[in-house]
Amino acid sequence: MALRTPCKKQFLSQSTLQSSATRSRADSVAGFTLTELLITIAIIAVLAALAFPVFRGMARKGKTATAVSNVRQIGVLTEQYQADSGGTLPNDLFTNRSDTWIKVLWELAYPNQEGPDFTPDGAGQVMKGTIFHTPLQEKVSPNGGPSRCFAWNGHLRYHFGHPRPVATRVTHTTRTILLSDTTNSSRITVDNNQINYRNDGKAIFLFVDGRVELLKPEQVPLVRDNVFWGGDDLGTD
Repeated sequence: MALRTPCKKQFLSQSTLQSSATRSRADSVAGFTLTELLITIAIIAVLAALAFPVFRGMARKGKTATAVSNVRQIGVLTEQYQADSGGTLPNDLFTNRSDTWIKVLWELAYPNQEGPDFTPDGAGQVMKGTIFHTPLQEKVSPNGGPSRCFAWNGHLRYHFGHPRPVATRVTHTTRTILLSDTTNSSRITVDNNQINYRNDGKAIFLFVDGRVELLKPEQVPLVRDNVFWGGDDLGTD
């Protein structure tokens, strides 16, 4: 019996240590004060506030990338149209005319799908889900009225033939535009204020050679005879 006594003392000692550790953990949890909790919440809120603009910017960049991809596809369709039409370009008007740019390119892009209403009243969101749409399209145009996505260069027929411009007459294919972001018109010109810089201060432009570029307002020439619009003026103004 005398030999069992140390074992009993050892057992009691371990039990005492376990109870002490349990109380220590409980005291630690109980020691998480309201002040500490509020500080933690405040830190999380600050981090979330800092991260939100970053995520929002990433989302907008993703939408711009989608729009750029769509415009590139429009460029490919335009080249196909030229090959099928003897080298002419589509008309710039957004109407139910058989040769308007949006209608002829729609027929190439979706040959088995009936097109939407191509009149101005049907411009709104009818292009959603197609290559003729930008995810950054506004619900209401910045200029008022129905919002549109892209518009054709209205000066092409002035420089290269009316009503359908002849593509082979375009002498500066790498510098002359076909299409850009728009506010609420089917055509863009030097003076109609329809270019829409909706991509964080930039507009998407499609050039005759199929190149796509994002440009700021100061990069867009304001002279109709500039090569940017189809003229022969090589200046920058």
